[in-house]
Amino acid sequence: MVIPLLYRKSDSYVNYHMKQGLGLLSLWVILPFLLWIPIVGWALGLVDLALALILLVIGFDRAALGKERALPVIGKFCEKIAL
Repeated sequence: MVIPLLYRKSDSYVNYHMKQGLGLLSLWVILPFLLWIPIVGWALGLVDLALALILLVIGFDRAALGKERALPVIGKFCEKIAL
């Protein structure tokens, strides 16, 4: 994720997928803190981590196919990220 950020040359496609990737990365960083909450956090944390993994696969697929479609659930939040 760092290499495209350093070498992007105002390419809207690269910027779009960088925003999606940064949003997904922040999700992977924040969600493990739910696991610290007893019982409810364990269940929700595991479901959320599985969701993040599914979103990662969807993001890779869309980037590889050249599509600029927002990720489900977090895509609209990711588009607000300023690079």
